[in-house]
Amino acid sequence: MADEVVFDVKKLLNQIKSVEPKLKKELIKSAKVAAEPALSAVKSGIPTVNPYVSSKRTPNVNGRLAWGAIKPANAVKFSYKTSGSKFSAVTSLFKLWVQSPATVIADTAGKGSGVPVRSTTNPYAYQGRTRTHKVTTQGRSMIRHLQAKGRRGSNFVYPSVEHSLPSVRSKLKLVVDGFAEKMTKEINNG
Repeated sequence: MADEVVFDVKKLLNQIKSVEPKLKKELIKSAKVAAEPALSAVKSGIPTVNPYVSSKRTPNVNGRLAWGAIKPANAVKFSYKTSGSKFSAVTSLFKLWVQSPATVIADTAGKGSGVPVRSTTNPYAYQGRTRTHKVTTQGRSMIRHLQAKGRRGSNFVYPSVEHSLPSVRSKLKLVVDGFAEKMTKEINNG
């Protein structure tokens, strides 16, 4: 299904803010309610136990990239953005943001080709000096362990939400259209 393109939402939100500041909060609250099925699907699609665990090695449980260390593994936040994208002509207005770094790494493992570009890293600063190190193939076993059958790009987040996306997209479009209509009436009557 092609993504729906909506008019200049930034202009709409600025109008809402100038005419009725509480209306913007109401718009975001309504959008969050409409996105709840997708949010729940993403949360339930993220494994509760560390997917790195295998019989051959013990996973990192203390580092900043440990499973569920900084943020719970299934921490997902609804957010919105009205500023333009630096990379694309179209910007997503609403998004679900997976907040755990370990979850993001596990979910996107295998997105690239899996073939190292070079045998050593680019030079980088470490403890006051510059160094490099050899690029290993440790990531390949992690990718094989995590990779869903035949999928590339997302191991569990997108597959868990893709069935609910069409209905959530249409609900969100209805929410934005409804608030645009409210604003038009408000401006014309004011």
